[in-house]
Amino acid sequence: MQPKIRITSNIEIHSDENYIIVSLNPKIFSLEAINTAAFSFLENCHVSIYGDSVSELFVEMRPKDPGTELESLGRKFNDILIRSQFEYNRSVNEP
Repeated sequence: MQPKIRITSNIEIHSDENYIIVSLNPKIFSLEAINTAAFSFLENCHVSIYGDSVSELFVEMRPKDPGTELESLGRKFNDILIRSQFEYNRSVNEP
């Protein structure tokens, strides 16, 4: 039997195995912002970052609580990532 995978936006949801993979463009999001966003989830998730820093990065998130709603988790990551990128841009551009 093939695993059940659902893709919504940049989030690949593996509900059978209870994890998600968020695909990111490193030309849009800096590694610093991705690391900052991922760090905020470490208490509740096992997080791995991998891929090619030139073309595409992946953030794999495995919730420690099996009842975690996976799509919501991915969307929260995206929200925090956007905020982290904004803060990183502001810090880099300040004199």
